[in-house]
Amino acid sequence: MFLSRLSDTGKKHFLDLCVHASWADGEFAESEISLLSAFCREMGIPENIPDPDQELDELMAKVAPDVTDVEKNIMIFELYGLLKIDGSFDGAERRMLERIANGIGVKPGVLDRIISVDRIYSVAVSELYKAVVG
Repeated sequence: MFLSRLSDTGKKHFLDLCVHASWADGEFAESEISLLSAFCREMGIPENIPDPDQELDELMAKVAPDVTDVEKNIMIFELYGLLKIDGSFDGAERRMLERIANGIGVKPGVLDRIISVDRIYSVAVSELYKAVVG
């Protein structure tokens, strides 16, 4: 949704973060792989899922000074969507997302707000569906 707003550096960092985050629950699901390809298309870059050449802590240390606060928020929002794509958002995935948010310097409260608004959105979509379809 917002990935086109990332800088070229932000796009590379984001994809690397995606790969690390995807393994949060011990599985790199097919739905996550498909979404990564869609992310690449949205960003206007080749559909190539990277094999990160650095540990997560090292990557986060690079991301923090390389991107703006808005880019960090975009990354966390889109990572949240990635982690939910397989139909669940479990404790391990939540901890991973919190770790990344803290590691890249997302301001306190942003992740909780994203999750809260997503819940409201999900309820609204469900109610709209019921109103239209019955």
